[in-house]
Amino acid sequence: MGSSAGAQDEAGATVAVVGIARADAQVPRGPAGEAAARESVRLELRQLALPALRSRRRALLAEAESTAHWLRLVRARRDLVLAFVTGVDELRVPLEAASDGGPLDLHAVADLAAHGLTEPSAGLRDLVLPGLAADPGPGAVEQALRRLTAAQRRLGDYERALREELAAATEVLVEHHCGALADR
Repeated sequence: MGSSAGAQDEAGATVAVVGIARADAQVPRGPAGEAAARESVRLELRQLALPALRSRRRALLAEAESTAHWLRLVRARRDLVLAFVTGVDELRVPLEAASDGGPLDLHAVADLAAHGLTEPSAGLRDLVLPGLAADPGPGAVEQALRRLTAAQRRLGDYERALREELAAATEVLVEHHCGALADR
């Protein structure tokens, strides 16, 4: 779980800054520990002023979006390495299946010919798999897959933790607004 410290935003209001929990912090494992950690976060969030709570939630949301982006990039890179290893076949236009004057025939005649190509996949392998097309050396592909898989796991775990923290901040923000409406 994250810890927070005070900082000031542009307006001078104190806002929470999300940090990383110390590695030596004692966090009980299992469902009971997770429930205790969630409640601890909610208590901490309830003590924040509304502007600080909003700021913390925005920071968590921005970090979750950034993490999701990086996770997509790592997954895509892993898919590319796997495509290299498995020798994915390039696209082939099934011209024998194309109707005379049909969409495939028109595409082959007009679009591909305009680019001097005979296949829609011409050059895609070199474009999508740069650096992998050359001989990567023994074990390089396996090492890349291990590193990408480990990164994907780390990012996935981090994203889940961010989403849980974001959910807690959202719950407390909703509680705050519901309480404000009830006081009217």
